[in-house]
Amino acid sequence: CQTPALSFCLDRLTEIESFEPTKYWKVQVEAKLSGHGKSYPLSWKVPSSDVVEDTRNNKGNEDGATFNQQSANTVVTRSNGSEVFVSSLVKSSETISPPVGLNTVALLEAGSKAMGMSPKQVMNVAEKLYSAGFISYPRTETTRYDPNGFDARAMLRDHSNHPDWGKSASYLLRTRKSNKPPLRGKDAGDHPPITPLKSATRGQVGGGAAWRVYEFVVRNF
Repeated sequence: CQTPALSFCLDRLTEIESFEPTKYWKVQVEAKLSGHGKSYPLSWKVPSSDVVEDTRNNKGNEDGATFNQQSANTVVTRSNGSEVFVSSLVKSSETISPPVGLNTVALLEAGSKAMGMSPKQVMNVAEKLYSAGFISYPRTETTRYDPNGFDARAMLRDHSNHPDWGKSASYLLRTRKSNKPPLRGKDAGDHPPITPLKSATRGQVGGGAAWRVYEFVVRNF
């Protein structure tokens, strides 16, 4: 279970040590619709030669960001006092699949990117939460819940009165009819995905880093 965590740490260290900062400019433009009083953000399509890639979050290009200061200044100058006309309106729908079960690598990655914690700190906190009975065993490569041995509705009922996410748990109880969890993910044959074992408040968990890790585990579930 420690091999993928070690690989992630090594890749992250190599990325940090080889990083060379480069200055860039980000343009944010809003348009106010006449008669409505509301402002709406506009998206500037940056030329492909000047785009800034979002390597930290692996989300493609940074919106409205460019390495070309002159291009950014030109957009700002042209935008000030300009009029915008809506030529067409397109509506679309998108379905977002829920995340797969949480494994060790994903937890450590989230701790580094979203919680401001090192992988070692995250694992130390997770192991203490496990010992205290708040979450399941935190060392696993599996991201697929057991369809026969995991009762998703029982877990949701336990969290339905929580002050922070109880409404979300109650909504899922009303809309999900099956006790079985989603069948997505990978079964690595070791321990099940990391899940909350009981509902707890910030004070019960202990606040601080322990709460950040526990809250992430619950909300991922």
